[in-house]
Amino acid sequence: TTLIFKKAPTQVTAGNPRLRTIRTMEGLASDCDWDSCLSAVNLGDRTLYICSEAVPGKIGASRLPGDEHLIRTHFPQGTCFALTSYNPGDQLQSNTKNALVNATLEKELQSEKPSEVGLLNSFAIVNQHGGNRFERGFFLVSPSRQSSAAENVVTAAAKRYGQASYFRYVRREDDDVFQELVDTASGRVVVSSRIVPVSAPHCPPMFADPSHNSVFHGIKKIAQVLKDLQALSQDVIPPDFWRAMSSILDDVIPSVKADHPVLVIEGLDGTGKSTLCDNLSKVIPNATLLATPPKPLLQFRASFDGYPALIRRAYYSLGNYIAAKEILSAAKTGPVIVDRYWHSSAAYAIASEVECGGKDSIPPQGHEVYRWPHDLLKPDLAVLLVVSAEVRMRRMGVRGGVKTKEEEWLERSQKFQERLLGSYERMEFPSLLKVDANGSKEEVLAAVLKVIQDRIPTPTSVLSP
Repeated sequence: TTLIFKKAPTQVTAGNPRLRTIRTMEGLASDCDWDSCLSAVNLGDRTLYICSEAVPGKIGASRLPGDEHLIRTHFPQGTCFALTSYNPGDQLQSNTKNALVNATLEKELQSEKPSEVGLLNSFAIVNQHGGNRFERGFFLVSPSRQSSAAENVVTAAAKRYGQASYFRYVRREDDDVFQELVDTASGRVVVSSRIVPVSAPHCPPMFADPSHNSVFHGIKKIAQVLKDLQALSQDVIPPDFWRAMSSILDDVIPSVKADHPVLVIEGLDGTGKSTLCDNLSKVIPNATLLATPPKPLLQFRASFDGYPALIRRAYYSLGNYIAAKEILSAAKTGPVIVDRYWHSSAAYAIASEVECGGKDSIPPQGHEVYRWPHDLLKPDLAVLLVVSAEVRMRRMGVRGGVKTKEEEWLERSQKFQERLLGSYERMEFPSLLKVDANGSKEEVLAAVLKVIQDRIPTPTSVLSP
C-alpha cells in the first residue's frame, strides 16, 4: 500500500510510545500524566493489565492478590520494549491513518527484529489534557537482559515515527519489573517505576468510545474511514469502488419498515447458513435470497481483506447498507431471506478487537456496542444457527474457497469462537433467536419454518418442507 502522510516535527510536539507524549526531547515537560496510564499486553491466552505501583487508585483499578507472583510469572522474561506509531501532535492523524501506519510499523518490526525477539500486540489508556486517549502498539520481548540489538530496532523505529520516547521493561535481580521511560534521542532514562498487574476493566478499553474500535453504528463513521483511506492511498483500490461508494453515500436508505418480512440467518462458518437460506428461498412463496457482502462489493473483497481491521470492517459494514437497499426493493414483491447482515459484521469486529480470552473478555450484556444502527433497515426476525464443534468442523472440512483472516482465526482458536458466539448472543434490538442446527438439513429447515410461523404475523403463507 502506498501511503501519503505527514509527521509532526518532533521539536514541536513528538508523539510517544505506548504510553505518552512528551513535548520536548528532554522529556521534562509532559503533555500526559504517564503515572496515571493503564497499559495492557496480549499474551495469547490472556490480556495482562499493568501500571505503575502508585497508580491503581488513581485510575480506579485494583491490584490483584499475589500481584508480585503474577508479574513474575506472566510478564515476559528478559527485557521488553513498548512502542506505538500514534502521534498526537499530528492533527491530521485520523483513526484510519493510525490503523494504516501502525500496521506498517508492525511489518517493519517483524522484519527488523532479531529472530529470538517476540512481538506482541499491546494497548494503553493515556491520560492526556484531562481526557483519556486510546493507543495501540507493540511489545518487543527479548529473552535476554542484554538486549542491545532489540533496543536498536526500537530506537530506530521510534525516530522514524517521530516518537520522543519509548518504554523499556527491565526485570531486576529480585524479579521485580520496572518500567523505564527512555528518551529516544539521548537514550537517557527519564522516569523509572515498579509495575504491578491490575484487574481488567469491566469493559475492554477499546469499547469505551466508539471511535476506538471497528464496530460501525452508522454510515457516517463508515464514510469517514473510507474517505480517509481514499485520501491516504494511491492506486490500491480500483476507481470503480470509489464511484460506487459515492453513489451509496448519496442515497442512504433510512431505517424504514419493509413491505414484506425480512429474515436474517446468522451463525459461525460451518453451521449450515447458506444451505438453509437456499432451502428457505425455495419453500417460501415469492421469497428472494440475498447475502452480504452484496454482489456489487464482492469484486473488491480481496483488496480490503488485506487492510487493518478498521478498514476491513468498514468495507463489510458498507455492504450492509447496500444490502439494505436491495432488501427494501426485493421486499416489495415478497419475503426476503438474508445470509448474514449487521449482526455478523459487529460480532466478528468485537471478537477480533479483544484478541485474548473467551466470552468473559468481551463487553458485558447491555453495552451499546450490541445495539442495532439507528440508520439501517432492521430485519423482522434474526436467527442464530448453533451446532456442536464436531459438526461444525466436519462441515467445514468439505468446504473450499479462500478464507478471510477471521475465518482462519475461527478454525484455530477456541477462545475466538467463544468471543464470537458470546457477541452474537448479546446482540439486541433485534436480538438473535437460537436454533439448534445439528440435525439434517430437512430438520433444520423445519425448525426454522416453525420459528417463522410463530414469530412473524404475515398473510404470506409458508410451505412445509
